[in-house]
Formats: sequence, C-alpha cells, structure tokens
Amino acid sequence: MSPERVAGLSATQTLFESMGDKAKDEMGVLLTEIAIEGLAQQQSRTPIDQGNLQAGLSAYVDVENLRARMGLLDMKAGRSRPFYGRPVDRGIRAQTVTVQRRRRVNGKLRTQSRGSRKRASDIIATYTLNIKARPGTYFIEAPDLGAIADGKIDAFWADLSEGAIT
Repeated sequence: MSPERVAGLSATQTLFESMGDKAKDEMGVLLTEIAIEGLAQQQSRTPIDQGNLQAGLSAYVDVENLRARMGLLDMKAGRSRPFYGRPVDRGIRAQTVTVQRRRRVNGKLRTQSRGSRKRASDIIATYTLNIKARPGTYFIEAPDLGAIADGKIDAFWADLSEGAIT
C-alpha cells in the first residue's frame, strides 16, 4: 500500500531543508511526540481479548521526509507475530472456504518449497468451513490524532514565523 500524498508536502520539505538546525531538531521532537501520542491512542483502543496485539504496534519517525508512522508496521503478508491484527482491525466478511487436511509423515507435515502444490496422496480430508462476518474494531485509526497533530504543527510554524525558533 503506497503512502498517501499530502498536499503541499514538497513545498514544506523544501522550506524544511532551508531551516536551521535548531528548527529541524524541534520538528524531530514534535514528530516524535505526535508518534508517541498516536501509539498510545492505538494501544488504548486495542482489544485485549485478541492476543498480544499491543506488542505488535510500533511507531517510526522519519524526520528527513517529515513522516511519522504508527500501527502494525512490521507486518509482512501474514508472516509476523500479530498476523491477525488486520482482520481484527478491519473486520472479516462472511465467506465459505475449502480446507484440505494433510496426513503427517513421521510426525511432520510434508512441506514443499513455496509455490508448489500439496501432494494429492497427502490430502486425507477436504471440507468446507463457514466463516461468520465480524465487524472491525478499528483500533489503528485514531480520529483525534489528526486534530492533535494539526494543532502542534500549526504551533510549530507560528513559533518559527515569530522567530522563537531559528
């Protein structure tokens, strides 16, 4: 998923590059504060009965590109620990899936390299499973964070224009 384009970001980055070191450091501190507040909001909204999702939440600040990211950042296509975070956040649609159970050989499933098919001789049962629809909890989206971040950034630019930050 590509990051959203922010209107006027390139002009702001050009202005940011022309600022002094103290102003850049102040912006870094500001972005870190916003990321910490956003992460705290996400952690407070995380459903506790859904495993250890709070441990999967993280924050990343990139001062050079004026970005602060929060959420389930270390997710890689279902291979990370809280792989169930996205379905809990966004919900699940009702669906019927086909499940194939495989036999074990010497106590282990025979696995092939990625992309290869299961051996037909190893499939011992095939059945359909009905999955019920479940609404999302939307703990990653922090609706109040945008207003908080806008207020802090507006205060930063006001201080910069008044000369409080050089």
